[in-house]
Amino acid sequence: MLYLCIGIISVIYLLFLYKLDAHNIIYNHIHDKSKRWKKLYNVVATQNKNVFNIVWVSLCLITKALYIVALQQLNKSVKQVDKDKYEVTYVIGNRMYKTIVDLNRGPSPILQVSDENDNDLTDQVVCYLGPGADLSNLETLSPSFFNVSKLYFELSDGSEVEIIGESKIYLRINEV
Repeated sequence: MLYLCIGIISVIYLLFLYKLDAHNIIYNHIHDKSKRWKKLYNVVATQNKNVFNIVWVSLCLITKALYIVALQQLNKSVKQVDKDKYEVTYVIGNRMYKTIVDLNRGPSPILQVSDENDNDLTDQVVCYLGPGADLSNLETLSPSFFNVSKLYFELSDGSEVEIIGESKIYLRINEV
């Protein structure tokens, strides 16, 4: 009798899920996640050829992103205001500051940053881009800030810029 009740409840539950189109929702979700994983895999595969390294780097990138999102949600430092606007809260010297950041979608204007020895410094420099990738923070920095004598910027418009010594970093991007 118990098995009959469980069977009837299971059939009703499955019909309910079928009526809600749950099987297609689950399929689409899994399909979307697998497509995103393949894209990440292909991007990482351009730098690494070993399958283990590709999977390892991909998992590290995902873990780093999840860690940052978790920190932001735990301390409420980033709050979405609009579709493309965020309120960023930070504390310096026991004073709280807030700023509104407009999210600009699309590719970065800087493709690669390297030093005189062809070491890739893109990750270290690009994080100073500022809101909207407008390079608002870079004009106060010089190559010596990054402990190198020269910086080479490869831009998305095909141009290359060389910054030497104590020269301040100023790039003309998207100026008419």
